Amino acid sequence: MSSPSRALVHDLLASHLQVELGSIEDPDDLVEIGLDPLDLVLVVIKIEDLCGGSDSFPLAELAEARTVGDFVALVDLWLQEDTTNLAARSGSRRGSAA
Repeated sequence: MSSPSRALVHDLLASHLQVELGSIEDPDDLVEIGLDPLDLVLVVIKIEDLCGGSDSFPLAELAEARTVGDFVALVDLWLQEDTTNLAARSGSRRGSAA
């Protein structure tokens, strides 16, 4: 399954762990590949810096991520919600100007 942020997440995880990009796969268990909760937060900070966004990443949701694929899905959801929220705010501004 392809996801908009999969390549970014895989790249950042490989960089953070200092491993080859090809060694990171969606089914990989985050703990087994060497990521602890602090590592995930550090990667999230990089994602927020790169992707911007008006809403902070839902850090509490990280506790539910067990695999790289789970983490990718959280990033996708965050980016999708941020885009949806941005569109809603833009639409409400346009509607109030009429």
